[in-house]
Amino acid sequence: MSRIVILLFTVSLFAQTAMAKDIRQQRVDNAAKTAIKIIDKALTRNSPMQETLLQMRQSFGDIQWLPHGQNFPHCLKKPGIRAFVTNGTSTIHLCATLFDEDWDQDSMAQILLHESAHVAGIHDECLTTKYEIGALKLAKKSISFKSDYWKTCHITNKFDPFQVVGTTEP
Repeated sequence: MSRIVILLFTVSLFAQTAMAKDIRQQRVDNAAKTAIKIIDKALTRNSPMQETLLQMRQSFGDIQWLPHGQNFPHCLKKPGIRAFVTNGTSTIHLCATLFDEDWDQDSMAQILLHESAHVAGIHDECLTTKYEIGALKLAKKSISFKSDYWKTCHITNKFDPFQVVGTTEP
């Protein structure tokens, strides 16, 4: 009898882990699709952001996160890190907090837009945030949340994506 209980417990544990991974995969896939649609719509506006938007669009092929219950060391460096890109790579890493905090699809898409600007070669957080917001504004989508960068970078709701100054860095 105890073997059956242990077997059922083990099967249940693996099923829950697999289901959690599938739910996270589905959430990431949906957020990435939303972000790509935003970029596609933004690209129709012929803004100064065109070249970077095209590079941002290409960045959604390599999004990674660790199994449930694990995290990247970089995610633990300071509170509030939900995703990151390491300079010189094209991988968007998602932190466990992104899933634990239960961000909605539009907010996750906005986070992915921000990280895709890093993949496109923009390392300055203020300029990256402007590309994130610029893509949303050009696509005529609402901004899901205002990150701490808004205050730090003196970004207001009047930000005009046609005035983005700055390019990708070598």
